[in-house]
Amino acid sequence: IPSVLIFSFLFLNTVRGETISAITDGYMDKISYNHGEEAKIFVNASSVLPNKKLYLHTVNGLVVDSVIANLAPQSIAPSKGMPWIEGYDYSVSFTYKIPNNLRSGMYYWETQIYFIVKSLSKDADITIIYPSNTEAAYNESGGKSLYDFNSIDTLRSFCVSFLRPHSHDNFFQEKVLSDGFMQWFYSLSGYSVQLICDQDMDDYNEIKKSKIIVVIGHSEYWTRAARLNFDEFVDSGKDAVILSGNTMWWQARY
Repeated sequence: IPSVLIFSFLFLNTVRGETISAITDGYMDKISYNHGEEAKIFVNASSVLPNKKLYLHTVNGLVVDSVIANLAPQSIAPSKGMPWIEGYDYSVSFTYKIPNNLRSGMYYWETQIYFIVKSLSKDADITIIYPSNTEAAYNESGGKSLYDFNSIDTLRSFCVSFLRPHSHDNFFQEKVLSDGFMQWFYSLSGYSVQLICDQDMDDYNEIKKSKIIVVIGHSEYWTRAARLNFDEFVDSGKDAVILSGNTMWWQARY
């Protein structure tokens, strides 16, 4: 309950009047980025909105940047007969070069579209692993997830795409399980911390300089490489804190 309350507080207080209806949904070309990378953002807007100002928020609602973009309604590309596998194929709405001064963590475009900024030096004492695979697995956007209960015709898919928006239900049922911890932890001071996503765990260089890794939220889907890197980290004498549910329950492949 506390994490749900914290997330609700964030959501209600980071919505900026007219911007609440500006973005219907959207996604980015990746989940996590290094500083200096150029991100592609795909936005489905509620109407044609030329020169729309969009704000970038931290997980705790602090505005850290803004962009001006031309937005318009978008829909799934007609050629995508299985958008849950093939992606939505929206047009690029704008690009954003990740600034070097952004702290490693979770960021949101108008509370709707979110992404992770990784550490520039990758030498933080604490690495938090965000459960991006599990979010994708439960996301039924486009018609299907990896589960029968929220897939059309109650027939699940065995493959899903990251290149699609999160459904409303998935956003609030899955993401809320991680946001409460991040909001609390990023409100603390005196800690050297970085955030990565599940895909980053395939590269041991992302965690090898840390002392502790923290698994949060609903962290159910792991690749074999991620598990081996986790084991190598712990076997080397370092520590792991497991604050998640169904941890490493299914093996995933990209």
